[in-house]
Amino acid sequence: MCGHLGEELLISMSRTRQLINAFLIIAAVIFGIIGLWAGRFLPGPLGSICAQIFHIVTTPIILEISFGILGILIVLALAHYHEKHADEWVEMDVPDEIISRESKSESEP
Repeated sequence: MCGHLGEELLISMSRTRQLINAFLIIAAVIFGIIGLWAGRFLPGPLGSICAQIFHIVTTPIILEISFGILGILIVLALAHYHEKHADEWVEMDVPDEIISRESKSESEP
């Protein structure tokens, strides 16, 4: 069933929209790395923090690991976003008086 849902999502998204999303994600990652690189020239502790993060992220072994983790997080975030905007997504609305009654009953000994 999960595979069927993924196929429907891929069919519903146009090829142009998929490409735009991919380029926006890549641009955001590049902008973040350039921002860290530029941030290391700032004076004070903010500059040193940016420099340390930039040097750690661009260390050879950590670079591959961090980009792998970043890729997995992007895939999971996109999957959650598309699942949430699918027709099967259901949100429960709990009235405020039920929540207040439950919190009052929990606070009483």
